[in-house]
Amino acid sequence: MKRKLLCTILCVTLTLSLAACGNSEKTATPKDSSKESVSSGKDQAEESESEETESKDDDRNLSLILNMETSSDDVLPDSGNAQLFSDRQTLPIDLNNLMNYQVSSGEKSEEGGFLTEPFSQKIAENTKSDSRESTEPLYTEDTTSTTNGTLVHSLYYNKEGETERTLKEALDQGLWYIEERYPDYDTFGLTDEEGLKKKNALNLEKKEDVCIRELYDEFGAPNYIWFFKGDDKTVSDYLEKLKHPETNDNNVNVASYCIGWKFKDYSVSAYVFECSGVKKESNEYYDYVSEFSVRYMPNTYETLEECYGENMMADFIKATK
Repeated sequence: MKRKLLCTILCVTLTLSLAACGNSEKTATPKDSSKESVSSGKDQAEESESEETESKDDDRNLSLILNMETSSDDVLPDSGNAQLFSDRQTLPIDLNNLMNYQVSSGEKSEEGGFLTEPFSQKIAENTKSDSRESTEPLYTEDTTSTTNGTLVHSLYYNKEGETERTLKEALDQGLWYIEERYPDYDTFGLTDEEGLKKKNALNLEKKEDVCIRELYDEFGAPNYIWFFKGDDKTVSDYLEKLKHPETNDNNVNVASYCIGWKFKDYSVSAYVFECSGVKKESNEYYDYVSEFSVRYMPNTYETLEECYGENMMADFIKATK
């Protein structure tokens, strides 16, 4: 539940400090909302007003979660060939496939950075870790001397407040997960050119939307969703504020949520922390993502419910019908 506590702190902090956060952010320019006349008199005016409202909402770069496909299945079937991360790891991830990656040895090099050693060697050292979550950034296999090479992703192991364990003990007990924070197109096997092409083809505004769309294409409809609701009593209330940030204090809405795919032995998830709002001066809508991560997590470490909180998918489906 550490992530949930962090969300609470971040949401409270940003809500207090983002009164003018839209002043320098990218905006979505409204399209021409004029419509061809199809009726007259009062009916025409009412229809025009309704269409303008719909156009205003459509033009906003709303999160994909508002229009996404969903699954009510408790457990999704394993596809057997799904892949994730820039090195295209086939799921479920086999730790043996990571042994030749390079990790920091903790010793500085004369050229800068830290000297590296194979991940397998780090495991064999059997050094006790602190009783907290630890991190091992994994670098490409062709990094022969320092951590100036290409970072692939990071492996996290052990848990906060638990007993000290060696890296080997944590891995043997399944107390690990892999996460890429601020992933790019290459996390999903796309070049920058391919990512931009898909972004334009799907009329998406942000890189993060393309990344989430890639997760849909790879794993299908998600069967888990969690929101940090704060003072909102229901998921429906939360989504209304997401769609209409102008109804919030200072015309700003701060959203924190997790979309997940739960399989029998592991889960894949995308965590998003974003701010949206409407500029008071120009009435322009904007939104941007301040935190974004993609995680592969064996159930032996935690389930998504244990990591974030209850699965709100049933309420989400009901609220978006």
